[in-house]
Amino acid sequence: MDVLKDQSLDKYVRDVAAHLISEFPAELVEQRIEGAGVEHFVRNCIDRAGGYGIEGRSDVREYIEITLRMGPAFENERNVSEILHDRTLPGTGKMAVIAAELS
Repeated sequence: MDVLKDQSLDKYVRDVAAHLISEFPAELVEQRIEGAGVEHFVRNCIDRAGGYGIEGRSDVREYIEITLRMGPAFENERNVSEILHDRTLPGTGKMAVIAAELS
């Protein structure tokens, strides 16, 4: 299902925000994200991920988690940037390669 076209985008944002609050509280503090800012962060990440062709729910969630853990500058790391801008890779492929690259 395509997150950006899904009528339940608001629910998806709330669910991911709740997940981040539950699973990544230290990272949220480190990135100085709190309160309504968590949902804003999630929406911002959805938009950025969509710009790279990453639109599947699980892929977007993984993108959001990586962005939270590593900070938005992770996109500028040489290998990651090349992967994100590779138009031959689908979104799922991009996230699989990035996850492997970062592990």
